[in-house]
Amino acid sequence: MALRPYEQSNTSLHDLYQLYNPFAYPYEYTQHMMNRMAKMVDQSVEKNLSKMNTSIPELTLTEKNNAYHIQSSIPGISPEDLSISYKKGYLTVSGKKETSNISADGNMMSSSQQLFSNTIRIPGNPDSKQIKATTLHGVLTVAIPK
Repeated sequence: MALRPYEQSNTSLHDLYQLYNPFAYPYEYTQHMMNRMAKMVDQSVEKNLSKMNTSIPELTLTEKNNAYHIQSSIPGISPEDLSISYKKGYLTVSGKKETSNISADGNMMSSSQQLFSNTIRIPGNPDSKQIKATTLHGVLTVAIPK
């Protein structure tokens, strides 16, 4: 349903933008404004979601010598915020990333917390007591002997 230009409306009342007359066609004007507001909200949500780092670190399984190696890129996450568990052939890497921002004048502070968890199936039946994990330059490496 298209809006009618101001010149085609029945009344001489002006609206704020002098494009459409909301009093002559209130339903069309209301629909138009609702569509504009919905578009603005959608754009705002998309903009803010793109700023957020909502990605879950990907786990990559490789086989070297007599061990499986799992690597994951975890920039900005300290080893204390990571949890690695092995149960019934599945290795789970989970953790949290906390960020805090303080305004330039020091009056406002915002903080956020991102939780993640990723699970990968380990072939065979490795001994869970010999699993070793290390972090170096933002890369988590888990070595699992066969």
